Amino acid sequence: MHGRAKVLSTMHLHSRYMWLLIAPIKLSCDYSFDSIPAVISTSDPRVALAALSYCLLFALALYLGRQGQWQALFAVAWGGALFVPAAGLLFDVGTVIGERLLFLPSAAFCLLCALGAARLTRTTANSVIIALVLSYSVRSVIRNATWADSLTLWQATAEEQPRNAKALFNLGVTLRNQQGDGSELQPMVMDLYSRALAIKPDYDNVYMERAKMYLRHGMETQARADLEQAASISDHPDAHFHLGLLKMQRGKDRCAEAERHFLIAIAREPYDHRAHTNMGICRHWHHHLQEAHGWLTKALSITPAAEAAVPADALANVLRDSGLPVEAAKLHDLATAIQPQSFAFQYNRALSLFEAEEFSEAAAAFKLAATLDPAQATLCHERATFAKQFEASK
Repeated sequence: MHGRAKVLSTMHLHSRYMWLLIAPIKLSCDYSFDSIPAVISTSDPRVALAALSYCLLFALALYLGRQGQWQALFAVAWGGALFVPAAGLLFDVGTVIGERLLFLPSAAFCLLCALGAARLTRTTANSVIIALVLSYSVRSVIRNATWADSLTLWQATAEEQPRNAKALFNLGVTLRNQQGDGSELQPMVMDLYSRALAIKPDYDNVYMERAKMYLRHGMETQARADLEQAASISDHPDAHFHLGLLKMQRGKDRCAEAERHFLIAIAREPYDHRAHTNMGICRHWHHHLQEAHGWLTKALSITPAAEAAVPADALANVLRDSGLPVEAAKLHDLATAIQPQSFAFQYNRALSLFEAEEFSEAAAAFKLAATLDPAQATLCHERATFAKQFEASK
């Protein structure tokens, strides 16, 4: 924003703050992105409103000074001083408008109202105070209802600020979470994402969330396009992680490309256990067992306990291929304890038990795996029989 436009826009924001303090009618939880368009010309009507606001404030201060109403003048000066941190004159406050920044100036406004009421007759003063308390109380109750839940809040924000890309995006995410994945794409959610991108074409989080919806519905081409867009905008770590997964799904010969994405994701988000886990799996696929062990050990150390099944199973497979089936079986126990209904985890546990020469346990594990995937039942029963034969020959 150029110098003149910045000055004019700041003047407009000051007037918005002033009228929000006096009459908090139109409120919003977020004013980011294009909610309040920049003022770029002196012919903009908002410049006149800002000038009028400054004039009224100056005239009030001048009148109070001439009348010797020093308490009221102090209230005006105090409110102005308390507003300076929110005014954006000394430093960037990090928000276009923040209603919370009016908490302290509102104390000065209340003092000014009380001093004004004291100059009225008792009956008139009581009427004014009752009217103020009732009107502000009603406004508070109505506004509190808007904050009842995320859906209500973001719907209200999107209605108040139709050019707010963040509000449209968050409303889309909230609707998606409430409606669940479903069997079809949610048209309303996709429309909200499209509207957000129309306002802010480089909004990486929107591309990321839309890509996840495409992935859940098997629309890989569309998902890849959005993931690549998110990655190109900000090196979004989640975008690189999912791009890496898509490369892995194409086969082991695409692991080099997958690893490149995982490494970027890790560089951007060092504690992304998913990227560490899949780096380890890629290294294992290419028989770099020591490197795979390092990646997966790190992954297991940073993964929340409830999500540790995948890295535990992957590390166990590396240990088994490294000639350590006993240690592998212990990690498989961890994986199957977290996800007992996973065929892959139960089957891998059975393989490690077999190589550890725990044939009886291996046979039982193969039988359990057979119940989890009917398509693999024949193979599992054959391996269970094989394990029993080894047990009998011991």
